[in-house]
Amino acid sequence: MPDSFCKRFEIAWHNPTAEKLVSLLTEDVVLYQPHRPPLRGRAAVRVEFSRLLAWLPGTYSKVMRWLEDSQEAFIEHELHFPAGSGFIRIPAVDRFILEDGLAKERVVYFDRFLLFAGVLRHPSLWPGYVRYRFGGSGV
Repeated sequence: MPDSFCKRFEIAWHNPTAEKLVSLLTEDVVLYQPHRPPLRGRAAVRVEFSRLLAWLPGTYSKVMRWLEDSQEAFIEHELHFPAGSGFIRIPAVDRFILEDGLAKERVVYFDRFLLFAGVLRHPSLWPGYVRYRFGGSGV
């Protein structure tokens, strides 16, 4: 299914920008994630993805497998966050509720401590992490 939500997700995360990622979402989307409060609406999501990608340019995700129908999608993927000369790799599963081919709700499941441990091993990431995690809407 070339126009499937999951295929568009895979393409957007291959070389992500905030705009590519937000284009997958409804205006009233709600994103749930273990390390942050829920994000509500495309504008808030755009800010969050912009902050993440500004802190860790070169971030991408590799899709392993997916399952979808017209109402929901499950995507297993591995996030890659640049760190030193390599990457912090974090397995994740996203569950989406779909509406007209766009995500209305997303819940992501991953071990947030893998990200935290990866950041701890790379002191050069510490200032950016503090700004990203605790600094509000700026980077």
